[in-house]
This record gives sequence, C-alpha cells and structure tokens, in this order.
Amino acid sequence: MKAELTALEDNNTWEVVPLPQWTNAIGCRWVYKLKLRADRSVDTYKARLLANECFSPVAKVVTVRLFLVISAIFNWHIHRLDVNNAFLHGYLDEDIFMEAPEGFHVPTGHVCKLKRSLYGLKQASRQWNQEFTSKIASFGFIQSKHDYCLFTKHSGSDFLVLLLYVDDILLAGSSTDMITEVNVFLDKLFTIKDLGTAKYFLGLEIARSSQGIIVTQATYTKDIVLDVGLEHARSTTTPLPPGIKFSCDAGARLNSPESYRRLVGRLLYLNFTRPDISHATQQLSQFLQSPCQQHWDAALHLVRYLKGSLNKGLFYSAHSPLTLKAYSDVDWASCVDSLRSLTSYCIFLGGSLVSWKTKKQNTVSRSTVEAEYRSMGITVCELAWIVYLLRDFGVQIPTPILFLCDSQAVLHIVANPVFHERTKHLEIDCHLVRDKFRERLIAPSHVSSRDQLADIFTKPLVVPLFLSLLSKLALIDFVANPACGGGVVRTHDCAYSMHVTSSFRVYRVILRRRQLALTEERRQRSSLSWRYQGWSIDMYFARSLGISIVFFSISASPSFVVVGAEGWHYDRNGLFSIKSAYLLTMSLSARWLVASLQEVAVMGGVFFRILGRLSRRFMRLVQSSGGWRHILAECSFPRLIWVLSQIPYSVTIRNKLSADAWLRWSYGELRKGGSFFVFLIVAYAIYELSP
Repeated sequence: MKAELTALEDNNTWEVVPLPQWTNAIGCRWVYKLKLRADRSVDTYKARLLANECFSPVAKVVTVRLFLVISAIFNWHIHRLDVNNAFLHGYLDEDIFMEAPEGFHVPTGHVCKLKRSLYGLKQASRQWNQEFTSKIASFGFIQSKHDYCLFTKHSGSDFLVLLLYVDDILLAGSSTDMITEVNVFLDKLFTIKDLGTAKYFLGLEIARSSQGIIVTQATYTKDIVLDVGLEHARSTTTPLPPGIKFSCDAGARLNSPESYRRLVGRLLYLNFTRPDISHATQQLSQFLQSPCQQHWDAALHLVRYLKGSLNKGLFYSAHSPLTLKAYSDVDWASCVDSLRSLTSYCIFLGGSLVSWKTKKQNTVSRSTVEAEYRSMGITVCELAWIVYLLRDFGVQIPTPILFLCDSQAVLHIVANPVFHERTKHLEIDCHLVRDKFRERLIAPSHVSSRDQLADIFTKPLVVPLFLSLLSKLALIDFVANPACGGGVVRTHDCAYSMHVTSSFRVYRVILRRRQLALTEERRQRSSLSWRYQGWSIDMYFARSLGISIVFFSISASPSFVVVGAEGWHYDRNGLFSIKSAYLLTMSLSARWLVASLQEVAVMGGVFFRILGRLSRRFMRLVQSSGGWRHILAECSFPRLIWVLSQIPYSVTIRNKLSADAWLRWSYGELRKGGSFFVFLIVAYAIYELSP
C-alpha cells in the first residue's frame, strides 16, 4: 500500500484542495491482489487504489490466438512487457474530486482533486488507451481499426506487432533489435518491466518448439479440479453425458447457487484454450440465476472430464498454410424451455483453430433450414472480421474461403438469390451470406455429418463420434505429444495417470528379483497408471510413427526419466531434486548422457557408477570404436524404441545371456545405428545396484 501511495504521489496524480460547494467527492477503496506465476507461486503482492467506478477495454480473444498463430508461422520472437501503474498515465479532461484514501492524511474539509486518471474511474481505461495510442503512434505504429488494442509497424523488411491487454503487452516481430528499441522507448515513457520471452500471459501457459506453439491452461485446470475436490474421482470421456437435455425446471434448486456460479465462471475462462468444452460451458451458463441439482451434477461431470485431460491445449503449427476454412452447424430447437436453436461454428487458419462459438439464436426458427441459414450469417460475419484483422497482421488470405455446411438446402438458398417461402421473413442481415458469396469471399460446400467439426459444439455426442471430431481440432496433450518438444511440466501433474492415444504401442520395463523384463502394456480407458512396489521398477515407453515418448518423463520431449523414485521433483526453473531412487537419464541427443549423469551426481542423486562397473573387455570395445564421443554420436532415441518393439516381450539378463555375450550383442546393436546400447547400460547399472 505504501508503494502504491508513493507511486501515486510521484506521478502527481492529485492535489489536495478544499471541496468546492455543491460538489460531491467520489469514494475510493483499496484492493489487494496476488499476482501469480504459471506454477501458482507468488510473483508480486499488489495493492490498487480504485475509484468507485470501473471499466476496462481489452484485446479480443481471437486476436490473441491469431497473434500466436502468426508468430508461430513466421517464427517471430515474442516478448512480454508489463506497464507499471498503467492507468495513472492518462490525463483527465474533467474536474473530479475524491475523498482521501486510507493511509493518506489531509486537513479537515479537504479532498484530492485528480489531475490524472485513477484505477476504477470509468474514463481511466479510455484515457490510458488514448495516451498509449498517441505515444506508440509517434514511434511509427498504426492502430488497427478492427481491434483497437492491436498495433503494427513496418520498417523495411521487418514487421512488428504489439498487442495491448490493459497493462500487459505482447510484442512480436522478426527483429529482436526492433523489439529492444520499442522496449527502451516505452520504458522512458511509462516504466516498463521486461518479462522476457512470453511463457505466461493472462493465465495462459505458452510453450514453444521448432514445431510450433502450444497454449494450455493446465495449472488453472488443475486448480479447478482441486477446488471442487475431484482429484481422486474417476475421469469421464466426454464433457457431458451423451444426449442430455437441460431445462430450468430440472428438479430441486440448489441451496447455495454461489458455488455453481463460481465454478461455471471459471470454466468459461477455461474455454479460451479448450474448444472441447465450449458446448458444455454454454449449456451450464444458462442457469446461473437459479441452478438445479441436474446442472450441478453436469458441472461436476465436466470437471471429471477435465481431470482426465489436464494437459490438453491448442497447438499452433509453425508449418500451417495461410488459408482459412470455416465450419457452421446448428442444433434446431434444442432449448427445451424456449425452443430456440443453437448456433455453432469453428474457423481454422491452416490447421490451427483460431475461433469457435456456441450460442443460442435470438429468435425461434421455423425450420432446420432457417436455423442453418442464420448460423451461416453469424459465421460469415466472424469470418469477414478475421480476414480484415489478418490484413492488419500483413497476411493476405486467398479467397474464396472454403465454407463447410452439412445442409444441402441451405447451400441452394445461398447460391440461388430468390425469395423462398421459408426465407422471405428473415432479417436483411442474414442475407449477408449471399453478398459475401457474390463477392467471392466464401465458397460454400457440403460436408457429411460425421466430418462436420462444428457438430462437437452443438450437442453432447456419443463417445466414438466425440473422440473422432476432437482429434481434428488441433487440440493435443502437452505431455504426451512429441510436437511439444522441450516444454517442462511439474511431475505431480502426471504422477498418477496419463492419456495415451490409440496410435501408441506401450511397453513396460520391469526389474523384479534381478531380472529385467519387457512387456507390452494393456491400456484401460486410454490411460496408464504409475506403480512402484518394493523393488519393482516400472517405466513406460511408447512408439508412434517412428517418434518415441517416455511417459512420466519430466519433459515433453524426453530428457529426464526417474524410475522407482521415493521422492522426486522437477520445477520450471530447471532445479532437480531426488530423495532416494534409481535414476535413468536419457536424451534425444544421447551424446549428452555422460554430462547429465555427472550433473545428477553433483545434485546428490544416485550415480550409476556405470563406468567402473563395466568389464575391461567392454571398455576395450569402446576404445577400439573411437571412444565415447563416437559412440554417443551414433545413438538415437527413436532407434531404442524401435528395437524394444522388435525383440520378444521378455528379456532376462545374466540368466539367458552371459555377461560377455550380452556386451557383444549390445555392441552389435549399437553398430546398427541404434541406442539400445543406452538401454542395456541402464539395465546393467540397475542390476549392479540392486540389493
């Protein structure tokens, strides 16, 4: 609070004056807030002095998604900036008097006359936006006419994009030097905090690799599950039970609707990165005023679904083509109470999902055709706006844009501009579809119902159809997908179970009674559980399309694996700690193996002592082949998994193979170009270290 008062005085926000006659002073209040990091640890303790009126303009959600997609495609650098005391920088055009805040003493009868805007004033956000716009325009940026919080700048071959969300800024561009120049310019005017590469923004966790950008709300999702108390509940496969219908009169009213409202409000924000729950959140949000037990049970069903898919997020590929594609669908007269239809659409930029919506139509439609036509009109408006917005990003979209609908009748109405008995009463704005068709903005085409991606936003689907459509939404598991390369997750987020797609073959490596066995794991409900009992060590491998994953690794692309750990943790700062365990270290670049083992030893982990345990004969083989550097350079992790999938399900060390034969065989596999060598080194080490 003292820091906030100091900032207000240093910024010359007010002057103490007597209260003029016939003038009322507005009130004020202190608001305290914790600013958290992505791992939910405290970043900053904040105190804000607010006047008793509040409004704030922000960037649109679709604009944020497009910002990330374009940055991934053009490989732009993304930086995050934060403006200190943003609203205090705007100047007021009116005389506003405010009571003295708590902790600030003034003479009796005196008040504070505001000279600059203050948090909570209805004009504060407008004044801040005008001040920021004028300053950033003087640096050469142009404000978008389609989203006033988007600014762009051309400088030769370089291009910069700035996105403003109240006092948070995302800055992306092809030149890091230009980004630095903008940072220095803004810091002179507003006192900017440079937060470096954007990894966390508005509750979104952003991870990046050469394959693209993935945006998740994994920590936020887990907090929801924990707050409801369903962390140990059985997960569900779909957000809502298939075929369920909701109504206002669905049984007894909840005694405490506040819990329902709070839960649904949090789920609505999760819709930012989870299109699979769009329909469920729309349905649940209709009953905030007077929820029933059915609605609460459905909300818990949705939380259980999220519990089984904590790490899902939107994947924006760096290799997506710059083309748009739209799907539109409707569920006619789906509302039991009003018989209004449910509109849904989804729009892709290349293979990246950038916009979707589930919304009840404003009027009752007389037929399915009418409802579909209205839905197309809503989708075309969104599509046209996205085209204009992409031009501000410097992207020209080829037209006409493919527009997919599963109603042949609607396609005929769009292509034939005649007054039909079923459409003559429709509002003029619905016929925007025909205008955009004549302008060749859209190319309507028919799609079968089973391939209609917008269907997932209109109704609760049966499990096979839901999973089929879900797989086409570019919604992936942050942990289990190799495209996420290098993103670190907290170990306790995946310590119990993990989702495995049907394309993976999963194997389990077991050490029991000094025997190493490899068995193919049977899956239940597409998930695997981690088990550690006594001296058994379970470790999961998967193989799909030649790309390998190690489950319960601490990185999305396998770098560390802990097996049989008593207590272990890996945080986002790269700090590794282990209480007592057998440790296996692997990397996609296996030449890093020795260095990582030494690092583990320094950190107090259990060092394998592999080098001292190996026989002299094996060491001679190593030296004769060019040394460790040559061998490690030949290792490849996918080769390891391929070898595992080819050999019999059970391999026993020492009982079936002598030590010499085992060493010769491993060296032979190594010469074939694989890293089965690494696997056998680990197996031998575990054997030697076992009691």
